[in-house]
Amino acid sequence: MRKTFIILATILTVFSCRKDEKIPKADDANNLIKPYIKKYIQPGNKPPYVGDFYIHVIFKNSVTSEKNEYSFNATDQMMNIYNSVDIGYGIESQRVTFDDETKMETIQISFNYNKISDSTFYFCNADYYFSDPTYQIAGANIEFSRPTLINHETFYYYYGINSEKYYFNITYIGNNRINGVFQTQWHECCGEKTIFDVSGDFSIPDMRLYK
Repeated sequence: MRKTFIILATILTVFSCRKDEKIPKADDANNLIKPYIKKYIQPGNKPPYVGDFYIHVIFKNSVTSEKNEYSFNATDQMMNIYNSVDIGYGIESQRVTFDDETKMETIQISFNYNKISDSTFYFCNADYYFSDPTYQIAGANIEFSRPTLINHETFYYYYGINSEKYYFNITYIGNNRINGVFQTQWHECCGEKTIFDVSGDFSIPDMRLYK
């Protein structure tokens, strides 16, 4: 368990794949630029979603099969953009959070990099490994926090894990936004034993434009 934290962001410019940059084919694993990129993917042919910013998550208890579905959006929840958050362990984070102030629940998309080896996170149409800052593993993640049953001052904190069958895909970058899809399991960081099977999609602000 840990207390939910909101950290004031400092300014950081974030690189992306340039339009004139030659992108390796999705199966060309030898040309991967960053170790937290699993593989490149080809952008879809259908027009990208450009509506309200949101994170949509379906999560099912892996034991009881109880299913929940959340759609947090910039209209109904408080959205915050953080360009630079030092989360410890030598990891810097860019993130977008959606806070439900009534339930005191937060869902966030995070992009985490090792600040010793990198100066920024590298955004592309790609499948990313799930980050684990505790072990200094860079990457992306879909994270969730909620109050414990004891009181509303301590929180459970869930994060996605890596497996061959799991993915975190950035499918579109443009129109001032980043879109993607994901599938993983949520594990709690500090001892709560519930595991959730998780899938969903998102459309969040392009953080490079918020300085």
